[in-house]
Amino acid sequence: FQWSKVYDRSGSDITGGGVTTDSSNNIFICGQGRVQNNYYNQPYVAKLDSSGNPQWYSAIIGPYDATYGNTHLRAHFASLAFDYNEDNIYAFGRGNRGAGPGSQNDLFIVKFNSSGNIQWHKFTGTDGFESGYGIAVDNELGDGKIYLVGDFVNSPNNYTSGSIVEFDKDTNFRYRRSLRSFGLND
Repeated sequence: FQWSKVYDRSGSDITGGGVTTDSSNNIFICGQGRVQNNYYNQPYVAKLDSSGNPQWYSAIIGPYDATYGNTHLRAHFASLAFDYNEDNIYAFGRGNRGAGPGSQNDLFIVKFNSSGNIQWHKFTGTDGFESGYGIAVDNELGDGKIYLVGDFVNSPNNYTSGSIVEFDKDTNFRYRRSLRSFGLND
């Protein structure tokens, strides 16, 4: 056991979701912080040095994008990936891009630079409820392809399917495939 740290956000709840490192052994964590009531959450990414000392904290506070009519962004980051070719961090999870409680969750990805500044964000989804669990960046080929894995509830049957989604490094959607008990589908 090397070290343990407890981080406090002035009495607000804060949860962990994912962790990754960079080539300098810095640690990046993500999750959600609760804001003023029980259902509006604040997704965050934080950078720690190799001893666990905070370097920066970057939270997304709604309204995030007026296009969707949000009064608050309800989201949670569940996973992180580090792009070693460009020193960027990608946070992934689920986000509510509708107004108020009860709106559907979609897959939600945000690109941060190495200083914690948001470079872009993207929602992608179907008409059903979706959750994001894992993210990977293709660092080997240097093309920066981003792979997301999660699940979604299909309508009208309400069964859950796994899914994989690919974006290029410039946030262009490339494909989505669903995984059901009988194989991969478009």
